[in-house]
Amino acid sequence: MQAWLTIFKYPAQEQALNVSWHFMRPFFLFLALIFLASSCHNSGQGKVHSTTTNPSLQKVDTSVTTINFSKLKIAELPRPNSETYSFEEAGKRKKEIYNLQPTQKYFDWKNPTSGGAIHINKKDEIEVYQFTSGIYLYSNENGAFHMSAPKDTFIVVKNTKELLLHVGGIGFGKPASVLITSELSLSNSESIKKVLEELWTPSVQIYFITKR
Repeated sequence: MQAWLTIFKYPAQEQALNVSWHFMRPFFLFLALIFLASSCHNSGQGKVHSTTTNPSLQKVDTSVTTINFSKLKIAELPRPNSETYSFEEAGKRKKEIYNLQPTQKYFDWKNPTSGGAIHINKKDEIEVYQFTSGIYLYSNENGAFHMSAPKDTFIVVKNTKELLLHVGGIGFGKPASVLITSELSLSNSESIKKVLEELWTPSVQIYFITKR
């Protein structure tokens, strides 16, 4: 009898374990779901944190305004060594840029070729917007690499030597077109001098907003 009981004791225990697992399984599944949700949340936080360290992070401009052009117009700065002006002739009219009328950024400007726009903010920082090639990221032996720029975005450029990489356009025999806007009177700006050092070239046609 003892042997018979021994033989059938294990199936009874196994059945009890199966019953216990049947009732406990939802509890373990619930714990697993909580763990997965927590992992996904932490992973998402890590990705957001890492993008904030990107030096080329684009920003949405919340100060976009509509410019009333009834008393303003877009003017061209004479381009050196163009079909119209020699380097010397254009140089004599270079100071016309100081007739620029201070405004906010002008996102509605229609670029006639390719390039972008440069804005000097109230802190005399140089911002780039209206990218036709996208936001410049880096260069290597294969060329320059850019990322697409969402609408109404801009970046602050610290290294003015990179300005042409941001707004230099795509060429095809035509100069890049670059609009310059400023919230400062250019007579109070040091940044405009740096901008002109890089962009006043035969390969760039500079535009600016001035009074009619």
